[in-house]
Amino acid sequence: MKNLITRTLTAVVFCFVVLYSMMDGLGLCGLLFGLFAALGLREFYQLGAKAGAGKPFQLLGIVTGMMLYTLTYGVFANWWGVGQLAWLVFPVIAGSASWLLSKKSFPLADLSLTWLGVIYVVFPFVLIPALGGVSGGYDYTIPLGVILLVWANDTGAYL
Repeated sequence: MKNLITRTLTAVVFCFVVLYSMMDGLGLCGLLFGLFAALGLREFYQLGAKAGAGKPFQLLGIVTGMMLYTLTYGVFANWWGVGQLAWLVFPVIAGSASWLLSKKSFPLADLSLTWLGVIYVVFPFVLIPALGGVSGGYDYTIPLGVILLVWANDTGAYL
């Protein structure tokens, strides 16, 4: 019973934090989902390594993932133009080349897991705050609707 109460209270606090950040505006929403993206990417790499899928280059993946998130977020927030995304080329090429030239046993498997994490985990988190800017200004109702649909789908899977 104590575990159920703890989980329920944690879920309520978490819901209020997410709702407040989404309603507050693009800045806090972006920070919170950026944190979720970084933590999710780290967990993806840990699970992939534990499952024996490879040993991802975690530092390269997390740095590149956060660069992707920040630069794309800046484009959607009209802080800079799309051309700034070219900054992603350097860590991708330099990191991949250094990993391929290392003495690892399966560098392609490791690199594929690294880049899969960036695409699979970070890219959806980039799109959540971007959905709020579809109508011109920031409107939290569209990202909130997406979060609620995902939550309902996830909850319905357990019923």
